[in-house]
Amino acid sequence: MGARDQPRRMRMLGHNVWLIRLITFVLAGFWGSVASILYVYYKLFLSPHAISLQQSAEILLMAILGGASSLTARIVGAPSSR
Repeated sequence: MGARDQPRRMRMLGHNVWLIRLITFVLAGFWGSVASILYVYYKLFLSPHAISLQQSAEILLMAILGGASSLTARIVGAPSSR
């Protein structure tokens, strides 16, 4: 969170902010890929509807309603948007 919110301060404290951001980006892409692969294995088919604008908006709405403070809040937000 410090590398995201206060990069100059973290740099002054001796942290490599660029490396932290790179590792975070790579891990987010990796877990997104894992989630996509598991979705395809679960459904055994990937239709264009699964990557539609409406589906993306629903996921974004779940995150907004649940909040970004904790995993529990996101889980609570997921059923309320359907």
